[in-house]
Amino acid sequence: MRIFESFFSSSSCASEDFDTTAISSIKIIVLDKPTAKFAFSPNNACAGTQINFTNSSSGGSSYLWIFGDGSTSTTQDPTHIYPIITGSGNTNYNVKLIVTNASGCKDTVNKTISVKQLPDPSIADYNSQFTNCTSGSNNFSLTITN
Repeated sequence: MRIFESFFSSSSCASEDFDTTAISSIKIIVLDKPTAKFAFSPNNACAGTQINFTNSSSGGSSYLWIFGDGSTSTTQDPTHIYPIITGSGNTNYNVKLIVTNASGCKDTVNKTISVKQLPDPSIADYNSQFTNCTSGSNNFSLTITN
């Protein structure tokens, strides 16, 4: 916290019988702002994996995490599991941390986290026809595992 004190003088039109100068003082208090900062691990994890968020902010007394998937947390160092999305690429989420100090001053930081989509395990055509390409055998074996 920093305190500044200033003095102002003002004069107005008045008759000669009155003091035309008034002095006022004003004290301005500038409150320190918190600094929002965090890290997360792992990045590029598969969907459904727990992500650990480490808050390295300074000067804060309360925290609001917005994970970018509709979920929030007010814990200092939360964990979060992003929803499972099937596909072959990545889904990016914008994570926002809002840090507030006891005086109500705020700071915000944003980072992007990338989560790998999971491959779709369903078999689209389970009535497929198999053709025996070897001579002398009519037996086929198909094993599907998770």
